[in-house]
Amino acid sequence: MRRLIIRALVICVMFCATSAWAASNNFAAKVPAASQSASDRRAALSQALAHVLVKVSGDLDAPMSELGAKAIANADQYVLQFRYLQANEQEREAGISLFLKADFDPGRVRELLKNSGATVWPANRPQVLIWAIADTPEEGRNPITDPEHPLVKAMLARAAERGLPALLPLWDLDDQLILSNEALWALDDEAIMAASARYDVNTVLAARYSKTSSERWFANWQLHHIDELNVYETQTHDAAVLAAAAIDPAVDYLAQRYAVSASTNADNALQVVHLLGVNDYASYQRALKYFNALPLVSEAKLVAMRRDSMVFNISLAGSWVQLNNALALDRKVAPAMGELDALALSVLGSPESPARYRWLR
Repeated sequence: MRRLIIRALVICVMFCATSAWAASNNFAAKVPAASQSASDRRAALSQALAHVLVKVSGDLDAPMSELGAKAIANADQYVLQFRYLQANEQEREAGISLFLKADFDPGRVRELLKNSGATVWPANRPQVLIWAIADTPEEGRNPITDPEHPLVKAMLARAAERGLPALLPLWDLDDQLILSNEALWALDDEAIMAASARYDVNTVLAARYSKTSSERWFANWQLHHIDELNVYETQTHDAAVLAAAAIDPAVDYLAQRYAVSASTNADNALQVVHLLGVNDYASYQRALKYFNALPLVSEAKLVAMRRDSMVFNISLAGSWVQLNNALALDRKVAPAMGELDALALSVLGSPESPARYRWLR
């Protein structure tokens, strides 16, 4: 019963909140509040903390762990500050008159996830570009260019709720020349990725919606991320579920790829890294600062300088595959090791087999 109640709390937050607030701070949440009474405030803070646990971990089930449920019941112990906000006209028409916006303590939230055995999805996340087209009896087949269109607006809101940065294409003449309506409807990989190149993103979500005269929706999505393609679909009479059906699989895939353990694995301490292409003192400072700032790296210590390279030891909270994935997002460092098999990965980082990267900028 407790798990069902908590899941209901999470779902309520996900569908009632708006997109404007969520993307900038994964440790903050804005949720509907029935009133400013003490009991309603506690209920709103519980909803807000459940939402934050989902965003920070990348996992919809994070609030349903034993420690997560206990924390949600005592959410005020994790709050840094909160305030009430009046709803706008559109929100009042939807039946919401008051919001509570809460900021939670990042250290305590991370500690909670660590003790729960959950993961933490670092703030450096892929930005997803969303292309969408719909075919309806009322309007026919057209690309969705208006950010206020219900289908796109709901996707952006869901992405913000899950902590996934998202943007829409300009749909200007350049886009239209490269990506025709027919190509987008066909989910033409080559045309979609060609049109996406100007936006300098490595994650693209193409959405195709079709509504029948009986109000049934057929939806298809293609998620492109770096060198991988994921395809999924759904059918429903409830258009309200389409946003979650589109965004949740994308977030789950990306979080699985980039989320790391909340605690450092002691077995992965003192891994040896050779960084090539460090030609001057300024580059050395930037490189060392960059590695120390990576969420996957608990600490990076310089061991030696050798001509145009540096050798340092790192405490790695995660796997080499995850680190390579994270480095690919920033495009400041590139592997200089080629393709490695499982055996090579198992000994990577030892003095005999150091991890080798090249500093790009």
